[in-house]
Amino acid sequence: VNGGDAGFGMELEWTAPKGITVGTPRYPVPKTYVLQGLMNHVYEQPYAILIPVTVDKAVPAGSSITLKAAGTWLACSDKTCVPQDGTFSVTLTVIAADAPKPLPDARFAAWQTKLPSPLHAAAGYAIEGDTLTLSIPYPADAPLTDPHFFAETDGLIEYAAAQEFTRDGEVLTITTRAASGAKAGVPLLGLL
Repeated sequence: VNGGDAGFGMELEWTAPKGITVGTPRYPVPKTYVLQGLMNHVYEQPYAILIPVTVDKAVPAGSSITLKAAGTWLACSDKTCVPQDGTFSVTLTVIAADAPKPLPDARFAAWQTKLPSPLHAAAGYAIEGDTLTLSIPYPADAPLTDPHFFAETDGLIEYAAAQEFTRDGEVLTITTRAASGAKAGVPLLGLL
């Protein structure tokens, strides 16, 4: 969703027939990639972005629907990140709600395990001077190996700054550098 210092995340513009709603893309957890002192959020291995599609009950079973998307994203090498673009389409057949479900592609189960899970409660943050402190409800017995907070909201944290983590019971606290000119008061979305 947020490419980090490199500039922007993937953007998709959908064309769908009447009665078809394309939902918000769900991304797997990225990796950090520092290039020339800039922190980027990247995928180095094969991955999938899962996008929910809702079919209105008024669309008859047996209908063939085509979804089209025009997209822009960044592709990074070991020297630079450059904008890329492309167009995509997929044609699907609508089945009745009570029809036997086709066998799912085994890759979907693997891709779904890579999606982050929502927290059971909202986190909170504060900015004091050039320091941003984020408190996240996180079970005391949950494992935490090599953590990193990926901000979805742009303009609040300095991506390449070190992140310090401390745990106190059911609260995980992250301390990092706030982005220049960052002000508290806007929602800070992201993933751990």
